[in-house]
Amino acid sequence: MAKASRQKKKITPEIAWERFYKKDFDAALEMFQALLAENPDDDSLLFGRACALFRVGDHEGSLADLNALIKADPGNAAALQTRALLYGADEHYERTLKDLKKVSDLEPDNGEVWCDMGGTYLMLGDYTNAGVCFERASDIDKSCACAWFGKAAVAMGKKQHKKASEYLNIVLRLDGKHKLAKMARADLAFSEGKKNEALKDIRKLLAEDKDFSERFVNFFSGKENDQDMNDDDENDTISDDDVLGTF
Repeated sequence: MAKASRQKKKITPEIAWERFYKKDFDAALEMFQALLAENPDDDSLLFGRACALFRVGDHEGSLADLNALIKADPGNAAALQTRALLYGADEHYERTLKDLKKVSDLEPDNGEVWCDMGGTYLMLGDYTNAGVCFERASDIDKSCACAWFGKAAVAMGKKQHKKASEYLNIVLRLDGKHKLAKMARADLAFSEGKKNEALKDIRKLLAEDKDFSERFVNFFSGKENDQDMNDDDENDTISDDDVLGTF
């Protein structure tokens, strides 16, 4: 009886989004497909399918759904922002910026959009505009770790290491588990010869997530203690490109 009850459980948009946010994208896609079959004119379901298609790697299918939504409503901010992210994933950065600028006009206090825009400018090497965007994002929400990390990335790109270090410290006060901030702070410490400080962040990364931090093992190859690490070549650092390439 319990099995039959589970089989008859009705699929709802809420359940589909629940699967999506749990990163079970295949299941979410299947659910949105089924819901759309019953309600083909429901734009919210079409958006759900577009998001799920994006996450399973079907960019062409996702783009088709997003284009349909935007054609029907050019002011659909959620669809525009998602299409911008899709363009960014495909490295079409000018298209990304075009959509994000539309969203920022529609929702000027949307800090996430300003962060997305700042990250896109970083990918284009435009530190000036990236800085403006991240500054706007941090003005909107001073507790936004993403905005402060973006400001740190801009400072690193401009070789303003002291300012970058200050921003990274703010990021880690806001979010003590921010892995990219620890990576960047370790990179800065290494570049300035402060290897003991760098090692503190490296050890935290290794302890928190060995898979994520696997590339740092090369820093310690063949070394058993801090003294050996202190004698390591100063060129063994994480490059700025590694940090900027994370947006």
